[in-house]
Amino acid sequence: MASESSLSLLTLTSSQEDSIISELRDNEINLQDLHDFAFDHTDIVEEKFDISHYQETLPNHNDLSTQTVMQAQMPANQEFAGELNFELLPNQQDGSKSWVYSAKLQKVFIEMEKTLPLWVKWSPPHGQLYVRAGMAFCEPTHRSDPVTRCHNHIALSDQNIPYLRHVLSCKHNGARYCETNTGHYSVLVPLGTPEPGTDSVQMDFTFHCKNSCSTGINRKPTEVIFTLETDRAEVLGRRKLLVRICSCPKRDRGKEEKELRESSGGKKRKIMLGKKYISLPVEQQHETESEIFSFNVKIYGRDNYETVKKVTSSVMAQTLVDGGPSAVIQPLIEYIKRLP
Repeated sequence: MASESSLSLLTLTSSQEDSIISELRDNEINLQDLHDFAFDHTDIVEEKFDISHYQETLPNHNDLSTQTVMQAQMPANQEFAGELNFELLPNQQDGSKSWVYSAKLQKVFIEMEKTLPLWVKWSPPHGQLYVRAGMAFCEPTHRSDPVTRCHNHIALSDQNIPYLRHVLSCKHNGARYCETNTGHYSVLVPLGTPEPGTDSVQMDFTFHCKNSCSTGINRKPTEVIFTLETDRAEVLGRRKLLVRICSCPKRDRGKEEKELRESSGGKKRKIMLGKKYISLPVEQQHETESEIFSFNVKIYGRDNYETVKKVTSSVMAQTLVDGGPSAVIQPLIEYIKRLP
């Protein structure tokens, strides 16, 4: 029988306390007789809390600036507008020379540490929605690899910023920086609602590494995947945007557009004249470049319809950036945006 003094040095586990209380009730023993119970202190086991076991964070969004979320091994990049007609377009009226958009390539070229303004649109607009933006590699052989900053840029940065290893950040006070259980990074931003008289919300993103950094992206093609989510991380829509972070955006855009023309056979074609081949340019200038054309076509599927609208707006917006007449082009872009 353990003495009263020895019992005072023991610590009971919760399961042992429950067992004693249950036994007291079953046998109607008075609490005054607790000290008469025989107790083997060797049964007391110290339970350690393994925090790493619980580090896979719940899918619900929390109030922290950084969090860990569960995600598939390979980020999905299939676009769909969803029931809310989720759209995302670069704000080409920004007028900045630090980035350019190629409508032909559907790609943004931007300098490091510069701001990329994007218009986010959904309908019908309502609150309690989020946009998640995450970098990913385009090539299938690298899609499962996380996109991270290079060692040099990490070392030169403030070590206390929440996006230290993130290539992408968002200029929003409510932004939360997330890392999946597979090592992929993303930023989660509350969407809010459009201002009166508008149908979209602008979000400003910044890139903190270059595609050419050898210990980071290492010259692999990249894209940003945007998902429209509820507060329970349910994906309602997905869009993607090809991105190249470089020192000379305009030069690199021209180079890639030229490569696209040449790879598609658009530079020259050969025809036989007698017994000789001569090369003729395929692309010829037309005198109708300044005219307005109507294009009436039936499209199968809502997603396909939204994609055609997006491409049409982007092509004309690029013409506007390249010096096209704003008084003519801007009303056409607004007309396309108003289409149901």
